[in-house]
Amino acid sequence: MNTVQQSSESQKLWQKTQHRGLIRYIPSGTFYARLRVKGKLLVRSLKTDVLTVAKLRLNDLEKSERKRAERVSGSGSVALTFGDALEIFRSLNFRPIKARSAKDKINLKPGTISYYEQRVVALHKSWPQLIKLPCSKVTASACAEWAARFASENSASAYNHTLGLMRHVFDIAMQRGAIYENPASGLIRAAEKPKKLTLPTADQFREFVAAIEKSGSGHSKPCANLVRFMAYGGFRKDEAAHVTWADCDLKAGR
Repeated sequence: MNTVQQSSESQKLWQKTQHRGLIRYIPSGTFYARLRVKGKLLVRSLKTDVLTVAKLRLNDLEKSERKRAERVSGSGSVALTFGDALEIFRSLNFRPIKARSAKDKINLKPGTISYYEQRVVALHKSWPQLIKLPCSKVTASACAEWAARFASENSASAYNHTLGLMRHVFDIAMQRGAIYENPASGLIRAAEKPKKLTLPTADQFREFVAAIEKSGSGHSKPCANLVRFMAYGGFRKDEAAHVTWADCDLKAGR
């Protein structure tokens, strides 16, 4: 039997499925995984003839094989360190490597970028070894240990934003092929309690404005009027700056 005939006979024994990487050996009905990991073709029995079970085992096998390939490989993109990925994130001005919404495409304000830099400093202080670690060597359990420690020493808001930074950096490592899964993806965000807002009474507010008005500066009265305008109009500073006479109805008092 020549090579062409052997290939034809072999094809008759195997059945493709609609699921990527999943094939069926016809004589026994057993499903097999057919995967290519880091350029190497793997064919493994999933030891079941039930499709739903085979799909679950295929997913588990693929994850384990890719993780194993990451551990044993130390060259090329797999050697990307957390610090390397962080610098890429910086070069993107702390924007996600892959935008999930229109909001992700908006450039951050200088103040927000500065806050991200503060999160970088906080992360480095809490886990100084992380910067030089290859992303493929960072485990989910190590991330969980960091999270427990950091959350106990910082506010919920600081923890959530630092965690967000970490996830974005690992997303870049995934996009570059350095890792197969984000080791920080399973970490849970902390519940943020809204700050209690205590507003002055009407009398306290009038005293506050009167103090501004009588402060003795040449701008005292305009400043007091601005405070009244913002308070009674319910404006923030940027909103107040964009109000024009066309927005005012003096006859109706609006």
